Amino acid sequence: ALPDGYGPHYIPEGMIYQDDISWKVRDQVLYSYVSEDGTSVLDIQITVAQNGSAYWIDNEHLVYEKITFNGVTAYYGHGTSVGGDEISTLLWVKDGIEHDIYTNVSMSELFEIAENIY
Repeated sequence: ALPDGYGPHYIPEGMIYQDDISWKVRDQVLYSYVSEDGTSVLDIQITVAQNGSAYWIDNEHLVYEKITFNGVTAYYGHGTSVGGDEISTLLWVKDGIEHDIYTNVSMSELFEIAENIY
């Protein structure tokens, strides 16, 4: 199971938690947010890593770079969504926990969010 209280501790101002599409199931959680004006989205999925765990990567709309983030290998993707929005994603595994952030907030905000998941 995920540690008690594990999740995002920084969300950009103006983002509203979407209780109707967020969920938690034993060792997985999805935090979904949308901006007050509806133009920005933020999805944070956290899962306990298991044998055979894998990420789904959209390589049709995004270009991925292998980077080091928080001392581990991560994948930073950026590009244009099907709807035409500039989007980015950050995927990494640390201490047996998989993290996946998908958003159209700025790159600096994406990394601020990621650095404050604990």
